[in-house]
Order: sequence, then C-alpha cells, then structure tokens
Amino acid sequence: MNAVDPAFQQAVKDLLAGDSVDVTIDKKGIDLTDFGNLDTALTALVHLGYLSYQDGKVHIPNLEVAEEFLNTLAQAKNNPAYKIMALSKELLQMTLLEDADGVAQILEQNHDLYSSVYSYNRENDLACAVLTSYKGFIDRDYSFHREFPKGKGFADIVYLPRPGTTRMLTPIIIELKWDKTADTAIEQIKKRQYAGLAHGYPSALLVGISYEKDRKKEGYKHHTCVIERVDNP
Repeated sequence: MNAVDPAFQQAVKDLLAGDSVDVTIDKKGIDLTDFGNLDTALTALVHLGYLSYQDGKVHIPNLEVAEEFLNTLAQAKNNPAYKIMALSKELLQMTLLEDADGVAQILEQNHDLYSSVYSYNRENDLACAVLTSYKGFIDRDYSFHREFPKGKGFADIVYLPRPGTTRMLTPIIIELKWDKTADTAIEQIKKRQYAGLAHGYPSALLVGISYEKDRKKEGYKHHTCVIERVDNP
C-alpha cells in the first residue's frame, strides 16, 4: 500500500475533512517497509505519532499534522492532488479578486479530477478537493481550519492569516452545499455568524460553493460560487 492506493487516499480525504476512520490496530508490530493493507498503514501512523487512536478509530490530532498530510499528497506526482495544486496560485488570486465564476470553474474541474464516480457526492470529497485546490500556494501565508466552531455552528473551511504575516491578508470563510444555491451557503455564514472569525481584520471574504449532484437534473455536477466581501466595524 502507498500514497496513491485508493483505500489510503479515501482514508486521507476523510481524515482531512475532520472525520475519524475505523481501524483494527495491528498488534503484531509494525514494518515500516511493508504496509500490506489499510489497517497496517494506519497502525504505523499511530505509532509514529501522526494519528491519534481512540475506541477503534483514528483522527488527525492537530493542524500541523493535517498540513503534513497535504504536503505528502502534493509530492506524489501520480496523485490527482499534484495536478490540482498546480492551479492553486491562480485560484487564490481569483478568490481575492472576487472572481466567483473563475473559482467555480477551477473547483469543478478539480472535483472531477479528485473524486471517483463512487465517492463524488460525499461531502468529504468536495471539502478535500477545495482544501487541495488552495493548498499549493496558500499555506505560506494562511492556516486552514476544517469544521471551525464559531457563532452558532461550525464553518466548513476557514483560511486565517498566519500570525506574524507581514502582508495585510483577508480571512476566507467557505461554506459548501450541494443541491442548494451558493447564495444559500452565504446566507448560512451570515445567519450563524461565522464572519466573527475575521474579528480584528478590516474585512473578510465569504465564499459559497455549491453543485448539482442529481444525475437526472440539468446541470449535473455543475459548480457555482458566490463571493461576498464584508467589512468589519
């Protein structure tokens, strides 16, 4: 098993999306040269400190480890994530310029590339396609947060400027939807007061992303995006 194995890739997607993954810990010991199956690979990552284990499940313990997982994906040239990250600079620029159509186009292309037909409609696949799409350029100045608690709920994805960043950067708050409009995502950000994450900054960018998941409907898999800048008092 390696970084491009489908089972391992799906486990990483779920872990990066903030979920826990079921595992049967291999009690025979670990062989770092031979990960025969997913359980063996996850057991090794637990022993190495990259995953935390509790009650038959593993999860990513902190932001630093999550970033290491994304870095690993970026270095695997046979992984779709490698191609996706090549567009991350352009995607970030489009986001900061509030080019919603351009953002939607890139994310639709990357979601298609990142996900199989079997997992396309899993929320974790969309979330990880978004995280991976921004990863290649954004991590120098921003830290990402998945299911960030704020206000009256949990924001899907948040990018906050790293402490000590010399440039004046704008926080980005992203809400994901399917079979609903991107405007609905923006309204949820406002209603649940996620924009409070940007307290202390002049403004924040609210980004709503949605796509049609019903095969029978016109516009199947078509992604839309709405970007709105809100000024802080």
